[in-house]
Amino acid sequence: MPSQFRKVLCGTPALGCPSFPTARQLASPTAVPYNLPVSCRLVILGSGSRGNSLLVANSRARILIDMGFSQRRLAADLAAQTIDPADITALLVTHTHSDHVADSSLKFCHYNQVPLVSAAENLAVLRRRFRTIFARLDRAGLVRPLSPRGLHIDGIDVRPFELPHDAEGLTLGFHLTLGSGNGAAPLRIAAATDLGHVPPEVCRIFSATDVLVLESNHDPQLLAASGRPASLIDRISGDLGHLSNLQTAAVVAQVLADRPPGSLRHLVLAHLSQECNAPALALAELARVLAPLGSAAPALSVAAQDEHLAVALN
Repeated sequence: MPSQFRKVLCGTPALGCPSFPTARQLASPTAVPYNLPVSCRLVILGSGSRGNSLLVANSRARILIDMGFSQRRLAADLAAQTIDPADITALLVTHTHSDHVADSSLKFCHYNQVPLVSAAENLAVLRRRFRTIFARLDRAGLVRPLSPRGLHIDGIDVRPFELPHDAEGLTLGFHLTLGSGNGAAPLRIAAATDLGHVPPEVCRIFSATDVLVLESNHDPQLLAASGRPASLIDRISGDLGHLSNLQTAAVVAQVLADRPPGSLRHLVLAHLSQECNAPALALAELARVLAPLGSAAPALSVAAQDEHLAVALN
């Protein structure tokens, strides 16, 4: 039975929910410039098996997608971005694996009065897993079930979409739109960091973005030679596991084929395995896809586990 999030992808959105734009509906990249304030930013605070968190901000909202770090680490990360933890507008949780949400995440939300937002299925898992702190969040009115229609947070439109991954509950990606109005083209960001394959409906969402943060988890040869149990290798490389560099390159090739040249501005490779991948390997695989585009190729970067990556949005 498809979840509500899957139904949104398949063209039967909930009442009042507009469909995602198609590639043909996107404005030409040279026709209408972005006009985003300097305060608009996208920063990957860390990405990998030891923790994940991504910051999207404008002049009014500061949204975290996932918080797989300790409170101390996140406080230091936010301080480096000149953001007070109490100024975080919401924590959006993609799924329930511990490198994306943990006890520390919920304590952070409670201490700083930050709403915790995710699919109802994920909130049910977290309520069962972290009974005491979740009860405190409930009493404080900080638990916010996420509708498949998404939500609007102070100038940022957030739309969830379901991803194939083996976490308990649902695994979500997010499509965010910033800077609409004022005669400028809106900037569309999609983030999908844990998925075993890319269904056609998800690829269509990727094709309707200007900035794509996409998993490139492992090199198949390094994974096969890693000495890990066969069951774990099968899980990672399976349809509900993680994308390899080869898979990511194939997805990006399809996205680029569906877009006007130059309209995908930035591509960020995320969630690289420290043991079964290397930035050079991921970049080399993607370079084979991007090289024929020349100057029309998107800017390409790799998110790191312990370093911030700020993506220029203007």
